[in-house]
Amino acid sequence: MVASRKVRIPEAHGGVAFLQFADFLAQPLGAADYLAITEAYSAILLDGVPKLTADRRNEARRFMILVDACYERKTMLYIAADAPPKELYTAGDGTFEFERTVSRLMEMRSVEYIEMCRARLLGDERKPFEPYALTSDLI
Repeated sequence: MVASRKVRIPEAHGGVAFLQFADFLAQPLGAADYLAITEAYSAILLDGVPKLTADRRNEARRFMILVDACYERKTMLYIAADAPPKELYTAGDGTFEFERTVSRLMEMRSVEYIEMCRARLLGDERKPFEPYALTSDLI
């Protein structure tokens, strides 16, 4: 819940929210909404991220805000996209700002970031991350 309204998460289980880009990022949500989601869930699975164009600048902006919220709250964000981060939004308002989103998405793939997410989940920043698979297998 954000302020007095509810943000609907259509599918969630065990601290993981499953979202469809077309449905979720078409909604007029803002930073407070995304921060509330990252508070409630330790991981977000975002499916169907298309290559964004100038006519979808609102969705591109919401995507940037969602990535920022996940990054700041150390929430795992798994994305199924039609292109690599650098190719998701290459033309339109906000492409310069999107470069920071690309940088954050690349950092969010790192072992260090994953360790910080795990520490947040466990409530103990001292515990090291011990993967069950090679990090390169997860990317």
